[in-house]
Amino acid sequence: MGHRPLTWDETISSRMPTPVEARRLHLAKGVPLLRIVRTAAGPDGTVVEVNDTRMSADDFEVGYAVTRHSAARLPG
Repeated sequence: MGHRPLTWDETISSRMPTPVEARRLHLAKGVPLLRIVRTAAGPDGTVVEVNDTRMSADDFEVGYAVTRHSAARLPG
């Protein structure tokens, strides 16, 4: 699409599902919803994609690799 390089913002939240979400996701009563919203933007800030994922907080976990930014320096 010609929108390189891209940047991403991601927000993770949990809450109790609406009745419609609980039914569509086959969530048992009392099981919270895990929601991940990821927005991709081009270099000028134009949003090119929004991914809104909702899942059972009882069945899934989210994990990330964390790396040190190149500007960070070790003490010493």
